[in-house]
Amino acid sequence: MYRRDYERFEQNSSATLLFNNATAEKFILENISARGAGVFGYRPLRINDKVTIIFQIPQLFDKPIHKVAKIVWSKMVNENLWEGGLDFGLDNILNILNKEIPI
Repeated sequence: MYRRDYERFEQNSSATLLFNNATAEKFILENISARGAGVFGYRPLRINDKVTIIFQIPQLFDKPIHKVAKIVWSKMVNENLWEGGLDFGLDNILNILNKEIPI
């Protein structure tokens, strides 16, 4: 199944991305789906890099969610502001398929 086949839910909440060198950076979690996430932040995102994203959806999950993801697209929106798409992969689906996510 292609990753865009999953419904996306607006979030506009905070998230942390952990990069390979263990650097933690704050990002905005723009949207989430079972297969991935859209993020905004002040650090460049390199396509094909692996990151761990940590975020919370308190209405659905009791604990913060940690997901390993691959950066599948990235673009500079403004000077020093980046937008990107993360793919969790088919073997790492977030279990929100049958849940309603409040905005």
